[in-house]
Amino acid sequence: MKPAVVELSEADPSENSTQRCGFLTIAHYNADGEGIGSLSDMRFFKVFLFFGVVQVAGLAQANLYFFTGTLRGATVVPANSSTGTGHVFIVVDTSIHTMRIRLNFAGLAGNTTGAQIHDSNGNATNGLAATEAPSFSGFPLGVQSGSMDMTYSLAQSSTYNPAFIAASGGTTFRAYHQLLGRMLAYRAYFNVRSSAFTGGELRANLAPVPEPGMFSAWIAGAALLLCRRRKGT
Repeated sequence: MKPAVVELSEADPSENSTQRCGFLTIAHYNADGEGIGSLSDMRFFKVFLFFGVVQVAGLAQANLYFFTGTLRGATVVPANSSTGTGHVFIVVDTSIHTMRIRLNFAGLAGNTTGAQIHDSNGNATNGLAATEAPSFSGFPLGVQSGSMDMTYSLAQSSTYNPAFIAASGGTTFRAYHQLLGRMLAYRAYFNVRSSAFTGGELRANLAPVPEPGMFSAWIAGAALLLCRRRKGT
């Protein structure tokens, strides 16, 4: 899918100019600021557009993938009675093959015993632990609340559960792409285990953010909204 493009052009202030408002295209305004909007609207829109395009371009060039999830006992399969909560935010950078995990949690019923990302076939299923066994290095153990901010190399076999490497085809390269593919397909979850719930006290079903095309649609939608609003005046 091609990225959204919004074309802007300014008419000679001494002449009237018609507004062409097709899909993702906004053209001229006259000396009174009619057409696309007032001069202040035009300046605002250009700033809006500039930062939106810069953001889209920056994400594309950096090869970054973002994932997030809320840790809850109710999300565990089967659900448990834990009142603990938490949040996980993950950034995968495919240009340098790293995965950064930022995590916080509190209120666990037991002391932590480990945390991993698991492969799954959906939010209502359990699956094989994909990452370092028995737990991510750097994850706080033996506590009921804590946080972590760690970066792992996706090119190193030590980042993965050996069983996941074997199930993915036997190489670190295949495990890397299998894990990223599952995360992008909403087929992975973050699991926090504790002494009270040895199979998992808190679980977060990982979701990619932003959604594909979100920024492009955001810019395009703003352009069309402004265009239609001014045409109706």
